[in-house]
Amino acid sequence: MAHNIVKAEKWATAAVGLLERELVLTALVGRDAGAEFTGARGDTVNIKRPSLLSGTIEALRDMQGSGYQLQTEDLEEGSISVALQHHIYSAVDLTDAELTLDIVDFGAQVLAPQTRAIADRVESLIAAKFNGLTPAFTVSGTPDELSGGKVRRAITELRKILNARSVPMTGRVLVVGVDVEGYLLQDPNLTRASYAGDASALRAAELGSLYGFRVVVSPTIDPARMVALHPSAYTLVTRAPRVPEGAVSGSSISYAGVAMRALRDYNSATARDRSVLSTFVGVGETLDPEITYNADGSKTVDMENPVMLRAVAAVIQEDEDPEDPGVVG
Repeated sequence: MAHNIVKAEKWATAAVGLLERELVLTALVGRDAGAEFTGARGDTVNIKRPSLLSGTIEALRDMQGSGYQLQTEDLEEGSISVALQHHIYSAVDLTDAELTLDIVDFGAQVLAPQTRAIADRVESLIAAKFNGLTPAFTVSGTPDELSGGKVRRAITELRKILNARSVPMTGRVLVVGVDVEGYLLQDPNLTRASYAGDASALRAAELGSLYGFRVVVSPTIDPARMVALHPSAYTLVTRAPRVPEGAVSGSSISYAGVAMRALRDYNSATARDRSVLSTFVGVGETLDPEITYNADGSKTVDMENPVMLRAVAAVIQEDEDPEDPGVVG
């Protein structure tokens, strides 16, 4: 008996749902998704950012003087330009025999491996951004020193840096590599949070909350690295490619911050059905002007040289020498 193959519209919905459960880092950054992408100048998507105003302060009675006027400011909305640099896809050919005799659960046997492949590629793009951050400092010590509090105290230093940069406190995340996770789990002053009953990929990666951070482990970043960030530091932009008119059936969908196209095609020459999942991807960085706050509350803004302020990294260096200094940099 031949199996009924799910239509492309249902493939897309199922595939993106599976993708969401496989992603960890992607769920920790901003996301901008859109279906049926037909092109943009320079393959670039522009994301608006609000104007930055200073406000005015004056003596209460100044407004009574002759010729008094309110001091106005100009609204200058900015934008974050994100280039769609990558086409990530997974294509699988299936023979009539396989579809008829071998494929019992299309979602588990075909869609799940395809979505996992795309998820791994997307995760790696985010991880490359995290791994590319220049560390603000290095924490070194023996294994006992690192698990005995040095790594934990370094997290307070990361918090201090973000506070000094006026990065929003709500929603902060600390992403740690597997070595850093090991030190934290061995720290006698910390206890891993329990999340019974929730098997999502992101929740399974969480270690709990610490010093205002939601702590998440990721095997895709450098093992000895930790990155403290606000989700607005990076934006994952995904666009579902246009469904070609020659496809047997196809559908584009945007769900939970990820856009994807699912195609079902048939090659009569080879007598094979083909399942193709694909997405266009770009990862943008939010660079901010450095702001100096003056004593009267006014701001001096360096608009010419924006830098990454919303994310900061540190690395761990294991040293067997007990005389080695602790925090450097």
